Amino acid sequence: MDGIRTFLESSSIHGLAYISTSRKFAKVFWIIIVFGGFTLAGYMINNSIKSWAERPIKTTLETRPISEIRLPRLTVCPPKNTYTDLNYDLLLAENMTLTDELRGDLFNYAKKLVDEHVYMNDIDKLQEENRYYNWYHGYTKMISTAHDKDGVNYFISSSALSGVVTTQYYEEKYQPHRVEQRAYYQVNVYPPESVRGNPNVTLHFKLEKLSMTGMAYGVDNIMVDGNSLDEGLTSTLFNFTPPAPLPAPYDVRFMRLLRGLYEEYIMTSEMNRMPGFRLSWFYSGTGVGDIDTYKRFFDYEYNKVFRRYHIY
Repeated sequence: MDGIRTFLESSSIHGLAYISTSRKFAKVFWIIIVFGGFTLAGYMINNSIKSWAERPIKTTLETRPISEIRLPRLTVCPPKNTYTDLNYDLLLAENMTLTDELRGDLFNYAKKLVDEHVYMNDIDKLQEENRYYNWYHGYTKMISTAHDKDGVNYFISSSALSGVVTTQYYEEKYQPHRVEQRAYYQVNVYPPESVRGNPNVTLHFKLEKLSMTGMAYGVDNIMVDGNSLDEGLTSTLFNFTPPAPLPAPYDVRFMRLLRGLYEEYIMTSEMNRMPGFRLSWFYSGTGVGDIDTYKRFFDYEYNKVFRRYHIY
């Protein structure tokens, strides 16, 4: 009995010491508590073993490429108006040097993003040489289409010192499904303030066109300053000295190609080349080399957005 009492009093199992040192009724109480604890523990262990036997868990280690792993989404929300989400990117960009190759890659990627934008299909109908360069530097106004009940209106407004604007597919092989049935095109050219009223500087325009001919119905006209050109005329030159003062905004020369063609005529036309026009302009005269650049649209909203996300 002395050995049992010694074991109970020195055991680390809770409750056994009270069985040895307590009085009669307390001793019975602690015996019930300890026995109940062992019984409950045995029951829980039995249930765990049965659960493992019925649904065994197997852990397998496998090395896989990270591209095949679905990672959880993580969203970090900085305090309002702190813009701390940019801190990491700014830190990386602080000492970054862009090589010519990287600049080229970034430009091509930016160009792809722009080309894939929903409105690019419309903008491509009226194409400008060096379009992205002019958008970036503010020489040409970005976003140049509008829709109304009569079809799509295409605009180009430019303050570039020289340029070329062409309708899509101009002079390519005739493809009826690519001819715009209802369309309106307009080109606005804004001269720099430094040449307005200067008699020694001349602004030259060259217009080449190919209109739908022999139509029984519909209209396909090209107009310059409100004057319609002869239907058979395929190329013409215009010289212009910008007057002073020149109120703003003022389009010193605008050219329009109006179309309202019947689909049946478009499909049966015997034309060999796609209709449209090519308009080019440049300055000449004394002091032309000193003409300041005129970034009329540098602060235009969409030009600023384009400049923010693209490198040129």
